[in-house]
Amino acid sequence: MKEKLESLRKNILIELSSWAGLSLTPGVNSILITKDKKIYYYHQYHRIPISLEEKITKEGLTEGIKISDKKYQKLINIIEEKIINKNYEPNHIFDASFYIKGNYNNQNFNIINHPDLYNEIYKIIKGGK
Repeated sequence: MKEKLESLRKNILIELSSWAGLSLTPGVNSILITKDKKIYYYHQYHRIPISLEEKITKEGLTEGIKISDKKYQKLINIIEEKIINKNYEPNHIFDASFYIKGNYNNQNFNIINHPDLYNEIYKIIKGGK
């Protein structure tokens, strides 16, 4: 699974990742959008409560699902307007982290712990077409 994840990251437009230590399933959740307009969901949990062992796995990566051109363009717009050529200093948050990583026009970005921007992008991804 790690090889598949690293292969996807070579073609990444944007990846949202969150980490939480004090949660029902502590670990990492990620949403990856690749340049071929597909969305993938990845998770890696440190432990799973007994009540959820039959419902979720410790680690998983979905198959890619095509996203609409409109949603992809909204992501491009936010990257151009709010990410590229902007300076975001990492913020410290206790027992959680939010990452926005990606590559646009050969410019890498890695924004750490800016939940407002994270949530804005998340809403685009999870919103309608």
